[in-house]
Amino acid sequence: MNDKDFYKILGVSGNASDAEIKKAYKDLAKKYHPDKNPNNKKNEERFKEISEAYGVLGNAEKRKKYDQLRRLGSGAFGKGGFEGFSGFDFQDLGSTFGKRSTNRGTSFDGLGDLFNQIFSGSGRSASGFRASRQPGNDIKASLTIPFDLAINGGKQVLTVNVKEICKRCGGRGHLCYECNGTGYVLKVKKISVTIPAGTADGKIIRLSGQGEPSASGGAPGNLLLTIHVEKHPVFERKGLDLYCKTTVNIVQATLGTKIRVKTFNGNTVELKIPAGTNSGKQFKLKSLGVTAKGKTGDQFVEIQIETPKSISKKSKEYLEAFARSEKLSL
Repeated sequence: MNDKDFYKILGVSGNASDAEIKKAYKDLAKKYHPDKNPNNKKNEERFKEISEAYGVLGNAEKRKKYDQLRRLGSGAFGKGGFEGFSGFDFQDLGSTFGKRSTNRGTSFDGLGDLFNQIFSGSGRSASGFRASRQPGNDIKASLTIPFDLAINGGKQVLTVNVKEICKRCGGRGHLCYECNGTGYVLKVKKISVTIPAGTADGKIIRLSGQGEPSASGGAPGNLLLTIHVEKHPVFERKGLDLYCKTTVNIVQATLGTKIRVKTFNGNTVELKIPAGTNSGKQFKLKSLGVTAKGKTGDQFVEIQIETPKSISKKSKEYLEAFARSEKLSL
């Protein structure tokens, strides 16, 4: 590895985007894959090089470390490999990797091993300290739940596609048909999610350790789950308050009455409608809303006056007489 430039191997520039690197890898891997080139040792070695290059450049953390080492000297990736590092103090590395003298200064045969250790996340860095184990990436998903479940809370099963380190190659990816050289495979995973009582639409639930695995042996990432709540045929939620509508006839609204109103928990309560109530009037049923984090909202009932579509001739005469007595316009 000490004489390879991964960017040149993939045919991209040093500032290539992730998408450009991925496309270059796919194109080259397709061209040189052993399945399309059976018994061709030259193409097989080329495929290995391509997979090795993408194994580093296709991983943001590994690429960052690779670029840092790449910038240590202008000759590091030239014809002489890493032998152009004579101005850099590798004294601390001597006991680990071994020195050899060249006409250009001091070089190290073990630098390829150093790279392998750094990129695998299990070795030591140039300063002798163990490379940090980065956690896996977080993943995002969404889950739509019934209105009742959001209010009352409960369990829900979520099915997601997550990355797992390929068991066949251990995440190395080289010449691996199982993961197509990426080091990862997609698996369908069922996760039981606890929905807290009073969960609102748009809430994000963080499921620790349910994200992508770490390529460097660190903790797995998290699953960030956005909750969407289905609409209810009767109730509408605003914060901790619930809203519903109920109808009364014109006589009830005019003379006043008492009606039974359903609450969200399935019970009914008595609601007094004062005489002369207009359509659209709201009445509050205290503490019959959503309970969350120790607080409870209210239920608001909107009155809608139902007007009969047809009445008898006698009823019409009564209404006309009523209008005349009250001097109402007809």
